[in-house]
Amino acid sequence: MYSRKLSQGVSPNSANSIIMKLIEYLKNRYFISVTKIIGPDGAYISAKKRKMHKQMQYEELFPIDKCSQNGRLNEYRIITLKDGSVIATINDYIETETLSLGEE
Repeated sequence: MYSRKLSQGVSPNSANSIIMKLIEYLKNRYFISVTKIIGPDGAYISAKKRKMHKQMQYEELFPIDKCSQNGRLNEYRIITLKDGSVIATINDYIETETLSLGEE
């Protein structure tokens, strides 16, 4: 279980999330461009890649943590949660404590 509140920041549980730099994440997935978009309802990152067989553009959107909306694209990290949700942030997260509550 994790807590995800974009209006108050992101609280990933280290056992359930993977954190990597945005640019590394996108390059590893063959994206060809990235744009940050800010609007009245918040901010998000738009990343585009070309489909291999049809030369069509494919776009994927990543929400930006509210506290990170003023960051530059090369500063962002991507948090991939266990359920597959992806969030962009410039905040650093450090494991401070882990407690085992039983078998997974």
